[in-house]
Amino acid sequence: MKTINLFFFAVLILISCNHNNNNQENKKTVITGHVDNFDKIPQNSFIEIGIPDLLAGQKRISQPINKNGQFRFEFDIQEPTDFNLIYSGLLTYYIFPGDSINFQINSNCLNSKTNTYAEESNFYILTGTSEKMNSDVSKFMTIYRDSLLNWQENSDSVKKMDALDFLMFKNNQFKKIQTSLEIFNNSENTCQEFQEWARNFTKYDFWTNLMEYRWAHAMAINENPTLYVTQMPSEYFNFLNKLENRRGNELKSSTYLNFLHEYAMYIDQLVPLDSQKFYLTNMTDEFEKGANYFLRYYNRVENGFLKDVLISKFYYRMLDAKYYPRLKNIFYINLIADNELHDKIQQKYDNEKSLYETPQFSEGTKLLELKNENDFLRALIKDYPNKVIYLDFWAPWCSPCMSEMPYSEKIKKHFQDKDVAFVYLASQCEESAWKTTIAEYKIDGEHYFLSDKQFAQLSEIFKTTGIPHYALINKEGKIVNLNAPRPSSGNELISLIDANLN
Repeated sequence: MKTINLFFFAVLILISCNHNNNNQENKKTVITGHVDNFDKIPQNSFIEIGIPDLLAGQKRISQPINKNGQFRFEFDIQEPTDFNLIYSGLLTYYIFPGDSINFQINSNCLNSKTNTYAEESNFYILTGTSEKMNSDVSKFMTIYRDSLLNWQENSDSVKKMDALDFLMFKNNQFKKIQTSLEIFNNSENTCQEFQEWARNFTKYDFWTNLMEYRWAHAMAINENPTLYVTQMPSEYFNFLNKLENRRGNELKSSTYLNFLHEYAMYIDQLVPLDSQKFYLTNMTDEFEKGANYFLRYYNRVENGFLKDVLISKFYYRMLDAKYYPRLKNIFYINLIADNELHDKIQQKYDNEKSLYETPQFSEGTKLLELKNENDFLRALIKDYPNKVIYLDFWAPWCSPCMSEMPYSEKIKKHFQDKDVAFVYLASQCEESAWKTTIAEYKIDGEHYFLSDKQFAQLSEIFKTTGIPHYALINKEGKIVNLNAPRPSSGNELISLIDANLN
């Protein structure tokens, strides 16, 4: 009888950990939630998730929280993965394709001065599919973040230790992590899926830390990171000999994707300095020649899956920067043997081609032109009489600019049918990139493409030191805020605009 009971217990554990994906291939993955007492905290009106992506890095998806405190994310994923929920802090969870999970969030998390991962995670209750897996993930991440990693010690060691001492320090730390993980797996009866994920998560977090040392230490001692990496002892990088050159289950871990990002930059750093100067100049002046250098280099120094990753990441970066017109003659898709990467890059290329050739703008988008080179601002103000003008200085290549766009949509909806003009001023980019980005992200509003002279004039007036930059002009045409709050500030910006409407 005891043997039979043990058998059924083992089956139960397997069932609780494994997902049957037979009927989930075409199902959306859904994350919903509710923030209690939301009416008392309307300034925190957005919530985000960070989904790891091999090519794009971490994709941060933002959603508004409605007046009842509810939110919903719906998306497609092909593989199970860990993800981050970002609200009062950043917490790690795990999701399978087709999962449906729900968060109940205690709004006290926004006022609490939490110092630990454990304290923060107590404000979040997860239900739905994958409860057992996520219970284990949360428990282990609490141990990992609060007990096993000492951020101050790590930061100090990067600055003060030479390469081989740092390697020894991290190796000793990793051994303790492995021991703790083994104890945790035994005490919590964790499933195979968790064990595999946690093993990869900790391993590649460790490897990423090792890779980051090459530039973090160099910056701490005021050295050039590109020069410093060539001076490091070659044995420091022996761990890379254990790197699997294949598509595997490591891809379910965000830390593996972080590591691959560092690895790609490391490979670029190994290009001889004379060659670096050559191809970087060509990437600006003769793009095709410079890009071809990269592609030949990746094809020469790597093979298999890692070569495919390097080439795919390069193409993705160029396409995401709206360089489709420059890539038309050097798009060698057959260099990528991995089927999934091949298809993703082809899809990205086709999408950018369509956006470039036939951009489709939403109804609320206006592409406008002011040719006045001498006093652009005065001419602009004349076009919006008796309106509050919110200026947004941006460019398609600027990630912080783009991350503010979903918040900007929320602010625009709040002031719908009121005397407020949302004016976007793009600069330091190609006109084709400007148009395709507006079309792709459906950025409603009044859009102007600035000449270099116009941007220089406005930069002097508004004291801009970089982008994104925001400014506010009142109904009388006077600048009331040279450096206005970002859209993501929520109520802070709304209150400022309201004050100038009345």
